[in-house]
Amino acid sequence: MQSLQALAHARLGDREAAARLAGAAAEAAVATSSPELALEVLNNAGFAYGAVGDVTAAERAHRDALDLAEAVPDLYEQARARHGIGDALAARGEDDAARAEWTRALRLHEKLGTYGRAELAERLA
Repeated sequence: MQSLQALAHARLGDREAAARLAGAAAEAAVATSSPELALEVLNNAGFAYGAVGDVTAAERAHRDALDLAEAVPDLYEQARARHGIGDALAARGEDDAARAEWTRALRLHEKLGTYGRAELAERLA
């Protein structure tokens, strides 16, 4: 829940609340015994961090999610993590690395038929 609240605050421009909630969500994700919940929370926290401009925290949350998603495995959360990693890399000006991550994410979304395809295809066009 905190990760979704963090995303909402980030989109509303409330950077302080978004960062605080994302941090609390990421800490809770580490403590949970449910890898599925941890994956969703880590990726949501990563997107919230990215939305408020904390690229380092965003990339860290998405990389933690990617590691867990590969271990579980969970292809959908892998796609979300790679999307977020690509966003973080792009924010730092690492365009080639960002495109590589977005391409990996797009392939996973295409394989699964999930909604992330359109946004990623547009970024890569």
